[in-house]
Amino acid sequence: MMMSPDIDSFFSCAMLNCLMDYETKFFFNYGKLYAHESVDLKSFNLDQLLAVDLDVIYQYEKDKWIKCWGNHLTKMCPQDIENPECANLNQIVGAMRSDGNRITYSQKKRAISTAIQIASYYDLFRREDGSPKTLIESQKMFLWCVDAMFVAGKSESFGHMAKQFMKELDFECISDVLNKPRNDFYKFMDQYNITARNGRIWIDSEGYMRSTINLDQLQEEVFPRMDLSLPDGKFIEIASFRTPRISKNDNNLDNNKMKYVRKSPNLFTSVLPYKNQIRFSILEETKNGGEHLLTVR
Repeated sequence: MMMSPDIDSFFSCAMLNCLMDYETKFFFNYGKLYAHESVDLKSFNLDQLLAVDLDVIYQYEKDKWIKCWGNHLTKMCPQDIENPECANLNQIVGAMRSDGNRITYSQKKRAISTAIQIASYYDLFRREDGSPKTLIESQKMFLWCVDAMFVAGKSESFGHMAKQFMKELDFECISDVLNKPRNDFYKFMDQYNITARNGRIWIDSEGYMRSTINLDQLQEEVFPRMDLSLPDGKFIEIASFRTPRISKNDNNLDNNKMKYVRKSPNLFTSVLPYKNQIRFSILEETKNGGEHLLTVR
């Protein structure tokens, strides 16, 4: 698996590891790509790779795409590239109006985490007879706090939509905790350090994966049956990327975006992480064996 640097990607990888023994062997922070020292890059086939909480749009061969799970809005113009191997409800339901014009961020954005989509798809929190498992309050709180889903869930404008999304995903069993005060969710996030600002994951100068998230506490108090440890061993940088960003306030947004989408064959990701910004990762250089996986065109 390829992990990105936040709690949504980390917990999604932990679930996939629990379900299918998938291992995190790659790490992508949008500016750099790392591979675990155990990976033989010369023989590794990108068909084996699954990017998690990453909407990758890189075609490594004709009609061959990196498989991924994601939750970002990725298509805001008819010409935007979509990865047919991406499992992402925001892509599946479409992010375009029927007349082909751009939409606003909130018109189509399903404010749901990648983790919730994976848990729903694999019935991770259901028994064999299909009935929901009994989740403790802290587990429900955690699931709403991943990607701060509770903000939409408790919103007067979008709360009904968030609950409808949970119904579509057959996850109504966690909605009862939305009756708790908003401040309880912020305290929960601070307790385990899973806010977007502070709860980060990175590769240190020696190549080891580190995190500010209180993973030991999460495992002990919230998910004792899951392995929430970071991968052992070193990671090696194998590629670097340019990371231009475009504000939605730019009147030439579409033209600027198309400049990158159409003219850069090295486009790796193109997402809207926030309602007023589009972020790109464009492959710039490979190193340390990365040229066996990715080609700078």
